[in-house]
Amino acid sequence: MALSCVAVCRGLSVALYGIRINGVTVIYSSFTATSGARLPLYRHYSSPKSRLGIGLQVVSRLQEANAKYELFLQRCFPRFYVLHHTFTRGIQLLFQDAKEVKVIKTRMLTNSVEVQDLPYRDMEKLRQLLIRHFWTPQQQNEFQGVNHSHRAQHHWAVLKGLESAGSHVKDGCLKISLLDLCNKVQSGVHPNISDIQAIRGLFSGPPLSIKRINADQMRQLCPLFFLTPHLPTPMIGTRLNSHAIELLQLDRALSRHGLHQLDDSELRQACYVRGLDSGSLSVNQCQEWLSQWLQFSSRLKESEVSLLVHSMVLLSANYPKPSRY
Repeated sequence: MALSCVAVCRGLSVALYGIRINGVTVIYSSFTATSGARLPLYRHYSSPKSRLGIGLQVVSRLQEANAKYELFLQRCFPRFYVLHHTFTRGIQLLFQDAKEVKVIKTRMLTNSVEVQDLPYRDMEKLRQLLIRHFWTPQQQNEFQGVNHSHRAQHHWAVLKGLESAGSHVKDGCLKISLLDLCNKVQSGVHPNISDIQAIRGLFSGPPLSIKRINADQMRQLCPLFFLTPHLPTPMIGTRLNSHAIELLQLDRALSRHGLHQLDDSELRQACYVRGLDSGSLSVNQCQEWLSQWLQFSSRLKESEVSLLVHSMVLLSANYPKPSRY
């Protein structure tokens, strides 16, 4: 004869109790029937720590499998391995950079910190292109070499434009100093910092301040920052001024940080950003040039950033060998 559900429930009492054994909680259920018989039932529930241990084991196994797979690719398919390794490493660095940028911006908002007050590496992190993570070291050198060759094609035009603007300077002594500097660089001589410091007063107003130079000269300066020249003149002037001030702020941050704190790759990158073909130079040459650059830029005001932009040609065209232009 079948028993109803109600009758069964009435005839049973349930007791629950638990015991922890080696980090695992064991839940016991005891059913007591009307006849007095006890039917013990139990289930195992893993603790958070034990689940974490299982997760670590899974991750460890996946890492071992990935290492074996990469070793297989490296031995059997070396060219594909380079692409695979560059891509996977690029993804890791991309997420790492995105996380660091988020932390930097959060800290800026929380502490009311302006960009110009950031440490050098934080400021450099915010301005770099993330796409570089998907380049091999060889590709980075090659791409920078190609980009610099395009930039260097405008050196002669920048110097001629500076010479043309100098002919309109009213101060006789400053006019002579500027034209002598242009002739020196065009003849293949690397100028001294004092030669450039002597004419800094010309670049805070017409005709050589960043927004007062003529449209043609503005367009010749755009490739120094890899900016498009195919925009209205006022927009070009605004963009040039913005990038020049950003570079000046970066110089100030680097001076606070200390040149000796940079590793070789950071040193070359810093020189490249400021107009130098650093891939063809030794580390000592890069360090010498960047030291001279900081010595010069540390004295500039934001109103004189036009001189900073023109110095990307004046100080790089003939360093360390005679100019080709």
